Amino acid sequence: MRWPGVAASGLAATAAAVWSHRGADLGRPERLDVAGVYRWTRNPMYLGWSLLQVGTALAMRSPGVLATWPIAALLVHRDVLAEERQLTDRFGGDYVAYAAAVPRYLLPRTHHRIRP
Repeated sequence: MRWPGVAASGLAATAAAVWSHRGADLGRPERLDVAGVYRWTRNPMYLGWSLLQVGTALAMRSPGVLATWPIAALLVHRDVLAEERQLTDRFGGDYVAYAAAVPRYLLPRTHHRIRP
């Protein structure tokens, strides 16, 4: 995959995640979304943003933009951990089971998909 493809993959993952929610309040979800792209990663928007940043930096050959990625990734990861605590509080065992079945960011080889 060429570097513009990495950015395009990031854009596609982000768009799929947004489409999956179809106007839901992401700050206070009514339901646990485990369908669509959420079957493969618990954080497709964050993953998409990261791929978009890296792909764009590499396509533009911009070391400055690329150098900001680790910092952005650490800040996003901090927010992801906080969101996971909130989702566990809100959805309890359903979220715990989902988190055990679906990777936080990337699909491992031994992935077991959860059924909606």
